[in-house]
Amino acid sequence: MMFEAEYATGWADATPEALAELIRDVYESGNPATALSALGILERWVNDHERELVSRAREADVGWPDIARALGRSRQAVWKMYRKTEGEAPAS
Repeated sequence: MMFEAEYATGWADATPEALAELIRDVYESGNPATALSALGILERWVNDHERELVSRAREADVGWPDIARALGRSRQAVWKMYRKTEGEAPAS
């Protein structure tokens, strides 16, 4: 897989084209290890960007229920995952 070494430390700044190639590697690679490596890089990219977007949403006073709904998760699960910088409980 060509992106594994390139994004091992810099995958958070991957271009849309690089991400598209990783997605293709997941679905079209005949090698399960290559597909899993590509999937792992994509997962880290998504997790980092999700964390950043949740932080931005909270700074913009978006409530936990709205963030949870956007992510397709319960507000308790989202709050538990991202509350580290906040001491508030999720709204009912």
